[in-house]
Amino acid sequence: TGRQTKQLCLTIWDIPAERVTDSTFWVLLFRMQVYPSKKNDASFLYTKLLTSLNSRPLMSNKESGPAEFYYPPATREAADQYHELARLALTTIPELGARSAKYSTLLLMNAAVDIAYRGIQDARPSSMDPEDSRILKLTARNFANYASTIDPKIVTDGTLGGALSNTWDLLDRLLQKLSVASSKPLDQHSAHAGRGEDMTSDFAKGLLKNLRASEGAA
Repeated sequence: TGRQTKQLCLTIWDIPAERVTDSTFWVLLFRMQVYPSKKNDASFLYTKLLTSLNSRPLMSNKESGPAEFYYPPATREAADQYHELARLALTTIPELGARSAKYSTLLLMNAAVDIAYRGIQDARPSSMDPEDSRILKLTARNFANYASTIDPKIVTDGTLGGALSNTWDLLDRLLQKLSVASSKPLDQHSAHAGRGEDMTSDFAKGLLKNLRASEGAA
């Protein structure tokens, strides 16, 4: 296919928290980009700086265990929006025994749907733009398709059932609210027709000869 399949990412394991949070490491790392020189070359990065994180040769991390790998989004796409990069950062945990990124993505999507619902929770009937509603409904359908592809074997802590149940509840709530918020406003004709009254009457045709109402009418 011409697609690159080489593993370009290498996980560095067992890094003490105090080392990765030490500003010295980041100063030296970004100095290479800000002040390029012969001293700040690739050999310094791979043989000294990165190895200082866990005090081990860089290649020793290769045998420490498998890590999930994803194709990064295209450069142009990443420059226009950082959604894919943010999703990878939020769902990929470089740790042995960690939840799979696919399952973490499901949990992240659940949170996003909950936020979307709370954003329109108080929307009045017929107040949403139909195009906005269409986009949200399409997104909800794609999310439902994604959730249905989760393999139970990748979730070993027994939480998948509860997460999927939450997914369907969230989607049901969202779609019900969208149906109300994006519904077309009722006019005198559609409201009249909805009550099953005679569509041949003057009122149904929009003709009002006077403003008198029958006795007891509000």
